[in-house]
Amino acid sequence: MAKLPREIFRVNPVDEDENAAIGIDLPMVKDSGAPFPQTFLTIDAAKANLKNLILTRKGERPFQPWFGTEIYDFLFDNNIPEMLLKMETEINEAIVFWLPYLDIKTLDVRVADVSHGFSDNFNGVQIQIDFALKGNRFNEESIVVVIGAE
Repeated sequence: MAKLPREIFRVNPVDEDENAAIGIDLPMVKDSGAPFPQTFLTIDAAKANLKNLILTRKGERPFQPWFGTEIYDFLFDNNIPEMLLKMETEINEAIVFWLPYLDIKTLDVRVADVSHGFSDNFNGVQIQIDFALKGNRFNEESIVVVIGAE
């Protein structure tokens, strides 16, 4: 009987030091008014990086014009399955290129079920991403981003 290869589990050493900040969290201002909240775990920093990548338009970041996605360009297109598939492809390609340390478990783009202006619930999209850090399958996170024409 052949042995299966052993799966490697990795913990980032910086996660062990509770005084070492890794990144900046979103939103940039806490509820208390303190600016620049910090993340102290790698998975939390990855979550903030993923939100930042999705919500940044290509060409918006100086000296890195390809950083971000073009999902805002789809905002007023017809809500058809092909448009949602294009958005999913755009997000997936950006994650693979800019955040290669993430392992995407699920990526779901659908019409938002939240009402945005004029009581029309077909005015936006909801993006849900379940992910983990590569090499760490036990610590899975999820984000939901709703983009609508308000």
